[in-house]
Amino acid sequence: MRSRRFQLVFLVVALLVDFYVFQAVKELSQGLLPRTRLLIYTIYWIISLLSLFTMFFILPSLRYKAPKTYSYLLALVAGLFMSKR
Repeated sequence: MRSRRFQLVFLVVALLVDFYVFQAVKELSQGLLPRTRLLIYTIYWIISLLSLFTMFFILPSLRYKAPKTYSYLLALVAGLFMSKR
């Protein structure tokens, strides 16, 4: 992630895909109780936003300071993103 333009494009695409997947989550949870649906929606968005926050703010600072931690976090975040798609 070298340039700001790439980061912005990646962020927009990731959010668009998140909204698209969220529509499926809403459809699948339609018959559940309102509290359960709210819990599912909240957990979904917390995981999504924490992944994006980690990717854009935490990972760049760890790349050279702690390369092993960087590798593990990058694999975790990439796994979360790829599993939703």
